[in-house]
Order: sequence, then C-alpha cells, then structure tokens
Amino acid sequence: MASHLRRGITALTVAALAGGLVVVPAGPASAKVYYNKRVVKAWGITGKLDIDHRGKGKWYARARFYNSEEYNAFFKVMLERKKGKKGAWRKVGSAGLLENGQRRYTTGWAWDGKGYQVRACIQHWSGAGYHGKRCSKGY
Repeated sequence: MASHLRRGITALTVAALAGGLVVVPAGPASAKVYYNKRVVKAWGITGKLDIDHRGKGKWYARARFYNSEEYNAFFKVMLERKKGKKGAWRKVGSAGLLENGQRRYTTGWAWDGKGYQVRACIQHWSGAGYHGKRCSKGY
C-alpha cells in the first residue's frame, strides 16, 4: 500500500512539474533576440522594434518607446501587424500611453509568423483627438 502511494505521489509531482514547464513560455534569454530592427522617431519619442526568434518558425516582436522630451503631451504607442503585402495594419495587444513626461513604455511580445509584418507606431494627441501617426517600416 505504501509503495503504491509513493508511486502515485511521485507521478503527480512529475506531472505537475512537467505541466509547469509547458505553461511557462520560453523567454528572450533562451532565444535569439534582434534589437532595434526598425526605428521610428517623432515628437521627441523614439520607437524601436525588436524581433525574437525562439526556434524554427517561432518569431515574436515587441516595441520599446522612449520619450526624450519633458513637456506635457500625450502619445499613444503601439505595435501593429499585417498579413502579406496588401493586408491592413492592425494594432496588436494593448496600446501604451506616454504622457506628462513619462519616459518609457514597452509592449509585450506578440507572435510574428511567416507572411506577416510588424511595425512600431507613435500617435500624437491634442485637444482635437489622436492624429499624426508615425510608424517604422514593416519587418
């Protein structure tokens, strides 16, 4: 009886550990990250596009934004993706907001598979709303 119980506990422990390994995604530390593949600059904001290759056919992208100005202005910053050459650019994940001298914002990693392009975008806000979006070239 005790040996069956021990084997059961051992099997559950191994299954729990294996499940934890499956759930946790590989981070950039275990991948090949290409920093600053594309850059966009507008209104004192710099956006940099990073590409992460996590193995055969597994590509991800993120955008990092830096504010070099200290004036009170609002900027929406985001990562966009499109499929093919003629697809429409669409925001990936949540857009960030750089406001009132906030210095930086980084998007999360987003999937960027075969046939897709990604880009980093900055959009200025004034009392009339958001306008004047500037984006890096697609990658």
